Amino acid sequence: MTLWRNVRSTLRRENGNATIDFVIWLPVFIILLGVIADVSLLLNMQARMFDVARDASRLVSLGRMTNVEAQTWAQTALTNGTTLNVEVVVLDGFVTTRVKAPFSEAIVFGRGFLGDREIKADMTMVMEVQPPAAS
Repeated sequence: MTLWRNVRSTLRRENGNATIDFVIWLPVFIILLGVIADVSLLLNMQARMFDVARDASRLVSLGRMTNVEAQTWAQTALTNGTTLNVEVVVLDGFVTTRVKAPFSEAIVFGRGFLGDREIKADMTMVMEVQPPAAS
């Protein structure tokens, strides 16, 4: 009877259940933290891109810079080793600034999953000062 009791008590023990739960859930939490970090980095980069696009459009609309100068300024304002495509266009009394960058410039963990997608920021403003007439 004691042998049978020892076998039954050994089968009922729950030592190690917490370890198994930890091993199962740890990868899920690590992936979740990586996704949160990547989304945060993307949102931060897009906010910076919107700020620079707005400032470039504003400078051109006030006549303080030409569109070429604003384009160069925007690229240097955002560049910290990143590959950016900045375009400032003046057309029909509107200034439009478009900033594009690949996701791989902003994220850390999901580079292999997202491929060649781009993050974009566009800003359009009305020209407040008429540009000088071309001669």
